[in-house]
Amino acid sequence: MLMETPFRYEREMYPALGTALHDTVFPRGHKAMELIEPSICGVIPDVLYCRWRYSPGTTVKRPVTIIDAHILSVLEQTGACSLSDLCERLFLLEPKASESVNRLLRQGLIASRRSGMYAIVKKASARRVTLVAVELKLFRWREALDQARSYLRFADQSFVVLDGNQVEASEKVESAFASAGVGLLMQHGIVLEMRVRAKSNLLNPTPERFIAMNKAILAVHYSPEYPRHLLNALSQTC
Repeated sequence: MLMETPFRYEREMYPALGTALHDTVFPRGHKAMELIEPSICGVIPDVLYCRWRYSPGTTVKRPVTIIDAHILSVLEQTGACSLSDLCERLFLLEPKASESVNRLLRQGLIASRRSGMYAIVKKASARRVTLVAVELKLFRWREALDQARSYLRFADQSFVVLDGNQVEASEKVESAFASAGVGLLMQHGIVLEMRVRAKSNLLNPTPERFIAMNKAILAVHYSPEYPRHLLNALSQTC
């Protein structure tokens, strides 16, 4: 039986679902890391799920900077680069690039080769993780769809959850989501109904993706000694 009482606030929607949202997004396989409202380069999904194909990978103790993330992105796409190549590709001065490269070396995210080239280590690869972003809205589906589209910059899939007691998933609404490749879920209290399945997004390893991965890894390896405000609302479990 579906709940007939609409939600008053968006913040009420997620707690009502319990594990239903995770189990709908990931119907099979092991549990994903859950980040609540992480800021990813200026956009903030309500929920970001991060599931590694093997393990959370390299342990990190500090957030990567935007320059670090750009370097990781270039190395993932090219296979290997010299310091001068990185400077040229990213329009960086050598001291700034060298500082970032040394930081990534210390964290074990990249490795140096005898030829003066740098390469990303296997455990730090953006291809080892599945990222799924979720936006929750009471009824403003167009706004939610625009936001969910922006998450595809770093996520493999993106979903919108709407309050099914306040908005109808009409043919027009479903068509808009299907065309955008964004999944649509209708929430009735504690019940979720899949109306449009999300398409898998074949994206390049963008800097934003590395930022999201880094936040999830920090949540996994969170230490009470770490400045919590820098984790940026990473997860309920850390």
